[in-house]
Amino acid sequence: MKSAFERALDYTFGNEGGFSNEKFDAGGATKFGITIHDLARWRHRAVSVQEVKDLKLEDAMSIYEAWYWKPLACPDIKYPGVAIAMFDIGVVRGIGVPPIYAQQICNAHGAKLTVDGHIGPKTLAVINATDPKLFVNDFADKARNGFLAIVVRKPTQARFIKGWLNRAKRLRTLA
Repeated sequence: MKSAFERALDYTFGNEGGFSNEKFDAGGATKFGITIHDLARWRHRAVSVQEVKDLKLEDAMSIYEAWYWKPLACPDIKYPGVAIAMFDIGVVRGIGVPPIYAQQICNAHGAKLTVDGHIGPKTLAVINATDPKLFVNDFADKARNGFLAIVVRKPTQARFIKGWLNRAKRLRTLA
Protein backbone atom coordinates (compact mmCIF):
# COMPACT_ATOMS: atom_id res chain seq x y z
CA MET A 1 0.00 0.00 0.00
CA LYS A 2 1.32 3.43 -0.92
CA SER A 3 1.92 6.11 1.67
CA ALA A 4 -0.02 9.36 1.52
CA PHE A 5 3.15 11.07 0.26
CA GLU A 6 3.55 8.55 -2.57
CA ARG A 7 -0.11 9.02 -3.48
CA ALA A 8 0.38 12.80 -3.43
CA LEU A 9 3.34 12.48 -5.77
CA ASP A 10 1.36 10.29 -8.18
CA TYR A 11 -1.48 12.79 -8.11
CA THR A 12 0.72 15.85 -8.63
CA PHE A 13 2.89 14.22 -11.28
CA GLY A 14 -0.38 13.57 -13.12
CA ASN A 15 -0.86 17.34 -13.17
CA GLU A 16 2.71 18.43 -13.74
CA GLY A 17 4.00 16.06 -16.40
CA GLY A 18 7.50 16.27 -17.81
CA PHE A 19 9.77 19.07 -18.98
CA SER A 20 8.48 22.45 -20.16
CA ASN A 21 10.06 25.81 -20.81
CA GLU A 22 7.10 28.04 -21.68
CA LYS A 23 8.20 31.66 -22.05
CA PHE A 24 5.07 33.01 -20.33
CA ASP A 25 5.42 30.64 -17.35
CA ALA A 26 6.95 32.59 -14.48
CA GLY A 27 8.64 29.40 -13.28
CA GLY A 28 10.76 29.14 -16.40
CA ALA A 29 12.23 25.77 -17.23
CA THR A 30 10.35 23.14 -15.21
CA LYS A 31 10.33 19.36 -14.89
CA PHE A 32 7.98 17.37 -12.66
CA GLY A 33 6.80 20.78 -11.41
CA ILE A 34 10.28 21.66 -10.11
CA THR A 35 11.35 25.04 -11.49
CA ILE A 36 14.85 26.02 -12.50
CA HIS A 37 14.89 28.38 -9.49
CA ASP A 38 13.96 25.62 -7.04
CA LEU A 39 16.54 23.25 -8.51
CA ALA A 40 19.24 25.92 -8.20
CA ARG A 41 18.26 26.54 -4.58
CA TRP A 42 18.28 22.77 -3.90
CA ARG A 43 21.75 22.39 -5.43
CA HIS A 44 23.07 25.62 -3.90
CA ARG A 45 24.27 26.92 -7.27
CA ALA A 46 23.06 28.17 -10.63
CA VAL A 47 21.72 25.41 -12.89
CA SER A 48 21.19 25.22 -16.63
CA VAL A 49 18.03 24.45 -18.56
CA GLN A 50 19.70 21.16 -19.51
CA GLU A 51 20.09 20.27 -15.82
CA VAL A 52 16.36 20.83 -15.39
CA LYS A 53 15.70 18.55 -18.39
CA ASP A 54 17.96 15.92 -16.81
CA LEU A 55 16.31 16.13 -13.36
CA LYS A 56 15.73 12.65 -11.96
CA LEU A 57 12.40 11.68 -10.47
CA GLU A 58 14.10 10.74 -7.19
CA ASP A 59 15.52 14.27 -6.86
CA ALA A 60 12.10 15.82 -7.51
CA MET A 61 10.64 13.55 -4.84
CA SER A 62 13.26 14.66 -2.31
CA ILE A 63 12.60 18.32 -3.06
CA TYR A 64 8.86 17.83 -2.73
CA GLU A 65 9.13 16.04 0.58
CA ALA A 66 11.51 18.58 2.12
CA TRP A 67 10.04 21.81 0.73
CA TYR A 68 6.34 21.07 0.24
CA TRP A 69 5.05 17.96 2.02
CA LYS A 70 6.66 18.56 5.39
CA PRO A 71 6.35 22.38 5.56
CA LEU A 72 2.63 22.08 4.79
CA ALA A 73 2.32 19.65 7.75
CA CYS A 74 0.93 17.04 5.38
CA PRO A 75 2.35 14.11 7.41
CA ASP A 76 0.16 15.29 10.31
CA ILE A 77 -3.04 15.78 8.33
CA LYS A 78 -5.48 13.01 9.23
CA TYR A 79 -7.18 12.66 5.84
CA PRO A 80 -4.97 11.81 2.83
CA GLY A 81 -7.27 13.62 0.38
CA VAL A 82 -6.91 16.85 2.35
CA ALA A 83 -3.11 16.47 2.51
CA ILE A 84 -2.88 15.70 -1.20
CA ALA A 85 -5.03 18.71 -2.12
CA MET A 86 -2.89 21.02 0.00
CA PHE A 87 0.32 19.56 -1.41
CA ASP A 88 -0.83 19.81 -5.03
CA ILE A 89 -1.87 23.45 -4.76
CA GLY A 90 1.32 24.19 -2.83
CA VAL A 91 3.27 22.88 -5.80
CA VAL A 92 1.47 25.02 -8.37
CA ARG A 93 0.87 28.16 -6.26
CA GLY A 94 3.60 28.05 -3.60
CA ILE A 95 3.45 26.77 -0.05
CA GLY A 96 2.03 30.00 1.36
CA VAL A 97 -1.30 29.59 -0.44
CA PRO A 98 -2.71 26.28 0.93
CA PRO A 99 -2.49 27.34 4.59
CA ILE A 100 -4.39 30.55 3.82
CA TYR A 101 -7.08 28.60 1.97
CA ALA A 102 -7.26 26.09 4.83
CA GLN A 103 -7.59 28.79 7.48
CA GLN A 104 -10.26 30.62 5.48
CA ILE A 105 -12.22 27.39 4.97
CA CYS A 106 -12.03 26.47 8.64
CA ASN A 107 -13.11 29.97 9.65
CA ALA A 108 -16.05 29.82 7.24
CA HIS A 109 -17.19 26.76 9.18
CA GLY A 110 -16.96 28.31 12.63
CA ALA A 111 -13.28 28.27 13.59
CA LYS A 112 -11.55 31.40 14.78
CA LEU A 113 -8.11 30.98 13.27
CA THR A 114 -5.72 33.78 12.45
CA VAL A 115 -5.25 33.72 8.68
CA ASP A 116 -1.46 33.93 8.69
CA GLY A 117 -0.48 31.34 6.09
CA HIS A 118 1.16 28.98 8.57
CA ILE A 119 0.04 25.54 9.68
CA GLY A 120 0.56 25.54 13.42
CA PRO A 121 -0.94 23.16 15.98
CA LYS A 122 -4.23 25.05 16.22
CA THR A 123 -4.76 25.21 12.45
CA LEU A 124 -3.79 21.56 12.11
CA ALA A 125 -6.25 20.52 14.82
CA VAL A 126 -9.10 22.39 13.12
CA ILE A 127 -8.21 20.98 9.68
CA ASN A 128 -8.26 17.47 11.17
CA ALA A 129 -11.62 18.13 12.83
CA THR A 130 -13.23 19.37 9.60
CA ASP A 131 -15.24 16.99 7.41
CA PRO A 132 -12.74 16.03 4.66
CA LYS A 133 -15.31 16.05 1.85
CA LEU A 134 -16.46 19.52 2.82
CA PHE A 135 -12.86 20.70 3.17
CA VAL A 136 -11.71 19.33 -0.20
CA ASN A 137 -14.71 20.71 -2.07
CA ASP A 138 -14.24 24.14 -0.48
CA PHE A 139 -10.52 23.90 -1.21
CA ALA A 140 -11.27 23.18 -4.88
CA ASP A 141 -13.44 26.32 -4.98
CA LYS A 142 -10.65 28.38 -3.40
CA ALA A 143 -8.14 27.00 -5.90
CA ARG A 144 -10.42 27.80 -8.83
CA ASN A 145 -11.01 31.34 -7.63
CA GLY A 146 -7.30 31.79 -7.00
CA PHE A 147 -6.44 30.76 -10.55
CA LEU A 148 -9.07 33.13 -11.95
CA ALA A 149 -7.63 35.95 -9.84
CA ILE A 150 -4.18 35.34 -11.33
CA VAL A 151 -5.56 35.88 -14.81
CA VAL A 152 -7.32 39.09 -13.74
CA ARG A 153 -4.03 40.41 -12.31
CA LYS A 154 -1.89 39.14 -15.19
CA PRO A 155 -3.85 38.60 -18.41
CA THR A 156 -0.80 36.99 -20.07
CA GLN A 157 -1.46 34.01 -17.80
CA ALA A 158 -4.83 33.33 -19.48
CA ARG A 159 -3.05 30.79 -21.68
CA PHE A 160 -2.81 28.52 -18.60
CA ILE A 161 -6.36 28.94 -17.29
CA LYS A 162 -7.89 25.85 -18.89
CA GLY A 163 -5.28 23.58 -17.32
CA TRP A 164 -5.50 25.38 -13.99
CA LEU A 165 -9.28 25.11 -13.87
CA ASN A 166 -9.06 21.42 -14.73
CA ARG A 167 -6.56 21.02 -11.92
CA ALA A 168 -8.90 22.74 -9.47
CA LYS A 169 -11.82 20.59 -10.65
CA ARG A 170 -9.73 17.43 -10.31
CA LEU A 171 -9.22 18.21 -6.62
CA ARG A 172 -12.83 17.17 -6.04
CA THR A 173 -11.84 13.57 -6.81
CA LEU A 174 -9.94 13.64 -3.50
CA ALA A 175 -13.12 14.29 -1.48
